[in-house]
Amino acid sequence: MAYEFATYQKQGRIAIVTINRPERMNALHPPANFELHEIWNDFEHDPDVWVGILTGAGDKAFSAGNDLRFTAEHGRDMVRMAESGFGGLANRTGCWKPILHSTTSMDQLRLRCGPPSTSFAARTSR
Repeated sequence: MAYEFATYQKQGRIAIVTINRPERMNALHPPANFELHEIWNDFEHDPDVWVGILTGAGDKAFSAGNDLRFTAEHGRDMVRMAESGFGGLANRTGCWKPILHSTTSMDQLRLRCGPPSTSFAARTSR
């Protein structure tokens, strides 16, 4: 399924979710929250995906949080939330899978998340 405010990719056992609103510093408004709710539902119920990574498009912000401009333009009555809460995650208490966030590019995250060094593994395997 194609999304307007996020991208969702599965690479092996990893799901990569990218908030795609760089023009608003990836701030979330109700349509983006509902999309993320759908994405994280799929992630939670897919037995082939074990880890989620959340990141933001662009180079200015991971996410500025709530889109205050949207709230000001549309009023508080338009600010609705999915049952899973802000970003589709805040009230999601039943998901046992780890979800990481990356405030840097995915390439930098891969470099930082390599296997532990042999010396670390030797020290902790006792």
